[in-house]
Amino acid sequence: MIFKKLFKRNRKVNKNHFTALAGIVLENPLKSESIDLKKFLYDSATQFDTSSFTICNELKSSCQDLTYFHNSQTFVLTDDSYSKLIEETRFYDNVSKALNIDKDQAIDEIHKFLSNKTLLVQQTGVEGYFYKVGTLMQTAGPVTMLTRALILAKCAGVTGLRVLKAQPLLVVVLPTTGAIFFLGCGMMAGNTILGRTCNTVGTFLNLPMLYTELLYNSYISPVINRTLGVPTVLNFTKQVARRPDLDAPEALRML
Repeated sequence: MIFKKLFKRNRKVNKNHFTALAGIVLENPLKSESIDLKKFLYDSATQFDTSSFTICNELKSSCQDLTYFHNSQTFVLTDDSYSKLIEETRFYDNVSKALNIDKDQAIDEIHKFLSNKTLLVQQTGVEGYFYKVGTLMQTAGPVTMLTRALILAKCAGVTGLRVLKAQPLLVVVLPTTGAIFFLGCGMMAGNTILGRTCNTVGTFLNLPMLYTELLYNSYISPVINRTLGVPTVLNFTKQVARRPDLDAPEALRML
């Protein structure tokens, strides 16, 4: 597949511009914009960028549900449209014909166009539901479990290792709750020394959850997929590090 070839190129430069967006994000009061091709007419005040304009125009024609967040240079489309882009070659053929270049050159131009942009895939259907549930379990779950453990520990008058012995999951839950707090503070502080410090601490505290995700995605998720026929993935730690999304290999597994 041409898109898979494009994925491999992105991985070589350590960039994944094809990612999947959890539907819960678009339910927040974030307003997407219609695709305004004028934004892609000029690379600067004096240079006309024919390639970018053409690619954006063909992308819009191929994906009727495509929306755009201009401030973050992010395209959003549904998983149905994304599947068609992977399985069909019409998009690449149209770009190749419009720019009067061969298909390999068209792929290079598309890669160049997306090098500073992000293409997000909004999951729908059963996969989207499971993804939302998984994210909710990774966020609300630790807070709920920690609160309950705190109340029971106070009631029983126990502390320290006795609490961990009674509830071993606190090894993951406690630092994850702290990570949410510090990452939230980092979000509010923005790109300042305080904000960057909070983000660093939050990322470090997320390590136990990261290893839990690796365990689930490597051993548990394949079993669920074989049993129920539904691909699932946990990636809360990646969501807070980048954006609410899946990287390219995860996105391909979800389709």
